[in-house]
Amino acid sequence: MQLKPYTSIIVVLFFAISSAIASIGSYDDARNEALKDLSQALSVTLEEQKSDVITADTIKIFNSHLQISELKEQSFIACSPQGELRAYCSPLTIWRISDQRLSAIFGGLAIFWAISSVFYYRRRTKIEVGKADFFGGIRYDSASNSFYNSCGNLVHLTPMQHHLMTMFYNSATHSLTHREICAALWPKKDDASETLYALISRLKPTLERNSSLQIEVRRGQSYTLKDKTLA
Repeated sequence: MQLKPYTSIIVVLFFAISSAIASIGSYDDARNEALKDLSQALSVTLEEQKSDVITADTIKIFNSHLQISELKEQSFIACSPQGELRAYCSPLTIWRISDQRLSAIFGGLAIFWAISSVFYYRRRTKIEVGKADFFGGIRYDSASNSFYNSCGNLVHLTPMQHHLMTMFYNSATHSLTHREICAALWPKKDDASETLYALISRLKPTLERNSSLQIEVRRGQSYTLKDKTLA
């Protein structure tokens, strides 16, 4: 069963969205807890101090009543636009005290799935391309100008056999006329029919050992390279 590209995208999006939702939920919970703690600490501080004047002692008393330790060095008291004293902390502080473990798990799964999908589709593409390069169990590698069997072993051909096989592979139908072959391989011979027949006869055993290919002969007319498994 092959994994479809859109399936991978859906899975990555699911994990990414889940990570975002978990992160926002955790942040909101941490913010509510922080605001609650800041509010109660400030309320108790003002009651003890019995004054709304902020001094160094005010900050010490305020910090001593904070239950969330991370807020003690990261919060501050300021006067609101309405003239009331309020305690604040930065969004970064709230982020730090929020529990982002679930968000990190979903985020990690999204990254893992995305990377795995990339490698999966690259590997599958290589396999499909590799299969497409083979014809009858033999692959022609244009870079090295060589033929290889399905095991990756070099198929040993004589120069004339190699030339003929290249012509077959370069033909869209894998079919060549008698005249085409003779003109390409023996341009100076008036009649190379017997030479061609001998070449074909010697090439056939090599193809049988390394592939499922066979050469269909219409002597004096055409020669076609065929895959026996597709017949």
